[in-house]
Amino acid sequence: MSLNRREIALFDAWMGDVMRESHGSALSARWASHTLLQFFRACGYAKCSTVVFLRAKRL
Repeated sequence: MSLNRREIALFDAWMGDVMRESHGSALSARWASHTLLQFFRACGYAKCSTVVFLRAKRL
């Protein structure tokens, strides 16, 4: 269940967008959910749950 570099880069790019969008304003929960759903579809649900957990621990 390891992620390749491309999948990790995609996740980091999308989460970077989420962080930029939320800076100084209320973040749309719908937009954030849509962003994560795009990533889930891109790399598969099982892999995503792993990388989301690992990235969240890093924050």
